[in-house]
Amino acid sequence: MALGAIVVLVLALRWVFRPSMPRRGLPPTIGDRGLLKAISTGTPLEMAARRAVLSDAGIRSTTGPAPDGSLELLVFTEDVERARSLLPPV
Repeated sequence: MALGAIVVLVLALRWVFRPSMPRRGLPPTIGDRGLLKAISTGTPLEMAARRAVLSDAGIRSTTGPAPDGSLELLVFTEDVERARSLLPPV
């Protein structure tokens, strides 16, 4: 009886927690950032310092993994030129 209850519970949980729509296509690659553009790469410490400069200027930014294993500094497309002008060249 207990085994039957466990089987029913497992099946019910699988039905409840399954994705509502199956995944289609390939997952996004590292280079696919949508509205974000990479403007710099480096270590986590360098990227934190650069993000602080951009944040002080009111530019939203984030970091993400680069293909070479380092971090990329990402900003929205409309902020790319202004962000590059604020940051010293690497």
